[in-house]
Amino acid sequence: MKRTAFIALSVMTGLLPATQAFAGEGGGLPQMDASTYPGQIFWLAVTFVLIYVVMAKISLPRVKDTLDRRQAHKDSHLNEAGHLNDEAEDVRKAYEKSLAEAQKKAAAAMAAGARDASAKAAQEQSAFAEKARKRLADTERNIAKAKTEALGSMTEIATGIAADITQKVANMSVDEADAKQAVEKALKEHAA
Repeated sequence: MKRTAFIALSVMTGLLPATQAFAGEGGGLPQMDASTYPGQIFWLAVTFVLIYVVMAKISLPRVKDTLDRRQAHKDSHLNEAGHLNDEAEDVRKAYEKSLAEAQKKAAAAMAAGARDASAKAAQEQSAFAEKARKRLADTERNIAKAKTEALGSMTEIATGIAADITQKVANMSVDEADAKQAVEKALKEHAA
């Protein structure tokens, strides 16, 4: 009865497969023989203690050292990245400041250039206007001179024509001075 209860307990706890429990005592697995359990438990305890000592004294400290080194390496990289980020931010601020100053200088230079160009254009325009006024005055004098010469020539021509016409039409001979006086009188009347 004890044996049957032990087999049933072993089957329920999973220590002994059901097929072997009901197969009988012949030929099964030696590690499932209940008479060898105390030895198996002893060696299990010894193996567990050895594995625990190896893990606690050798493997886990190495893993801990590796993790600590990785964390320190990561922290140093993060600190360096933080410093580089701060430097980059300072460089960006300096760049923006110099860019703003350059834009102000460029705007001032453009305004000064525009003022200089405007002043130069005004100066050139006034010089051109003065030169044009002088040329216009010269041209008007030349026109007046040419007009006077043309009128003088016209008076002479008209005097000659009047003398010829009087000669041919009235068959009278007219003195050139009288013909000139008559033409000048006619021109004055016509001009008024």
